[in-house]
Amino acid sequence: MTALDAGGVVADDRRRPLRGRRPLLPGEDVRLSLGLSVAAGTAIVAFFTFAAFASPDVWVPVIVVIFLVAASVPLCIWLSRGDQRLLRILLLALVLKMGAVGPRYFVNEVVYQGSVDATRYDQAGGVFIEGVAEGRWTLGESELDGFPSQTRFVGYVTGLLYLVFGTSLAGGYFVFSWVAWLGLLCFLQAFRIAFPNAPPYRAALLLTLFPALVFWPSSPGKDALMVFALGLATFGVVSLLYRHRPGVGCLLGALGVYLLWSVRPHVLLVVGAGLACALLARSAPRRGEQGASRSIGVRLVLLVLLVPALLLSLSRVDDALTGGDDEQFSLAATLDNTAASTEVGDSSFDTQGVRSVVDIPFAIVSVPLRPFPFEARSPQLALSSAEGVLLLALIALSARWIWMVGPAALRTPLGAFAAGYSLAFVIAFSNIGNAGILSRQRVQLFPLLFLLACAARALYDERLEARASETQTDGDRPRLGRPSPHPEPELAWSRT
Repeated sequence: MTALDAGGVVADDRRRPLRGRRPLLPGEDVRLSLGLSVAAGTAIVAFFTFAAFASPDVWVPVIVVIFLVAASVPLCIWLSRGDQRLLRILLLALVLKMGAVGPRYFVNEVVYQGSVDATRYDQAGGVFIEGVAEGRWTLGESELDGFPSQTRFVGYVTGLLYLVFGTSLAGGYFVFSWVAWLGLLCFLQAFRIAFPNAPPYRAALLLTLFPALVFWPSSPGKDALMVFALGLATFGVVSLLYRHRPGVGCLLGALGVYLLWSVRPHVLLVVGAGLACALLARSAPRRGEQGASRSIGVRLVLLVLLVPALLLSLSRVDDALTGGDDEQFSLAATLDNTAASTEVGDSSFDTQGVRSVVDIPFAIVSVPLRPFPFEARSPQLALSSAEGVLLLALIALSARWIWMVGPAALRTPLGAFAAGYSLAFVIAFSNIGNAGILSRQRVQLFPLLFLLACAARALYDERLEARASETQTDGDRPRLGRPSPHPEPELAWSRT
């Protein structure tokens, strides 16, 4: 409706307050401002009182958590784009990721009494901070001084994070857990770029709420950095292949590749295998695109960049596995040594690395699912086997459409990248015979496996919609005889 103002001009209803919002009465704005000021002042006084009587190891993590949550909530709102269901999933994932720090800290610092990598990285970060205060950007006399360059790099990253968030072991747990959470969000965004019309809920649930991805990368160390780096690399690859903001994707992907090359260069080789498969995937150009020539040009550029990256990774892997000396690198000997060194302790089980094509089917089952429940001889093995049981349950629940992983790997760049990466990862890590080590390493596999499964479901839904459209088109034509007594099934793509 419209109304005439004093000058006879039609007044627009858009000047009225939005529905559901009541204008403030006289004096209410003053009382509201006064109340907010009192609340803020009380919070500040309470915090400094708490900080005066509490140890920095207590109040520094509190500041870190407040800062991380304050930065993450707007990010979740922006990523959800008004989708309340997706927003709830992302916020729940943030709460669980921060909450996983408690059990992870308890296991490392109480059960293992601090004899873990996270404690060494924390000590190296503290030494780095002390050196920066004296003008030295080195790890000095830290415990990581004699370790390989990949391990020392994580120590430098820990020190740089401590420069921003403060020196605190518990705070470091929260920061690294948050970094891994950001990497999982990158995986989710990669799926949304590849399949913009598919519902993102299944991918969000699998990527951010799967127990292994919530628990393991929640402490200072390589696991959290690798999840973050793989997320960046996957986002960059998908952005370039699907030509969605390629500039941003190239920058983030380059950062992910650098982190992979610095922390675990052999995983960069696995990423290269996935990228090679993605470049070979057949994908029809989308509506509104200029054609296949531009796609071929992008893939040629990626292929040119892939070759030197793989060569650099091979040199880094050679140095890492031979210790930088002049002895010749032997892949078979390295696999045998890895199997022998990991099949020790209460969490060990017998394994066999991939030596030929015949060994691949068993490795495809063994790496994601082992140890099996009947191999659980200790609490650690029982917890690790529970991951495999949960994964099998998810596969059983998805039996109606999981067979579409083959077409997804052949027809979509994201599916091909995820399938190639997963297969190369299974081959590379098939020789690990320790449940604890394998469980931590699998956090580098599960995100890509879940992306492959979600790509399969997206193709399955597209096939159903195409069949429904054809059926509806045929139904518009005149028919002879009585109509079918069976109505067409309702397609609800948002249903998970």
